[in-house]
Amino acid sequence: MILLRDPSKRIAWQLRDDDPGVPTANSWGIFGGWIEPGESRRAAAIREVKEELSVELDPSQLDYLGVFEIYPEVNAYVYSYLILDGLREAVLHEGQAFAFLSAAEWKG
Repeated sequence: MILLRDPSKRIAWQLRDDDPGVPTANSWGIFGGWIEPGESRRAAAIREVKEELSVELDPSQLDYLGVFEIYPEVNAYVYSYLILDGLREAVLHEGQAFAFLSAAEWKG
């Protein structure tokens, strides 16, 4: 998983697809996905952003935040990346939408 953050400390959130068979359908979450066999956690984070947004990240700018249990016995390896251009060139390939939100906006 990767926290794409902007200089204003907002985080990019992805509105998941409208798929009734998926528990996270129509919910907001951060970008990310599963690690493929033989792939490093860092490479997986970079690949997921490219697949989901068509955005190439500089691996040297990726900051590891830690590992967090998100479901019983399922860990998420979380990275952070500073986005300077507001993802203006991004093309969303997965999900319904994305938006940068501050903590206040996220709370509602």
